[in-house]
Amino acid sequence: MTQEEFARELGTTTRTIGRHERGEHKLRLTLGQIKRLKELLEQAGMSIDDLPDDID
Repeated sequence: MTQEEFARELGTTTRTIGRHERGEHKLRLTLGQIKRLKELLEQAGMSIDDLPDDID
């Protein structure tokens, strides 16, 4: 999944995703975005528990 696709799925911008990946910005998600992230992970055969506790 590209940054653009991921941003669109979560209802945010590619700029926000890119800034987070470069460590310039902490990603803040709404409850709706967290639920969508959970759905995307499940579609990929993953669980929210597979994510790290912290990303530096």
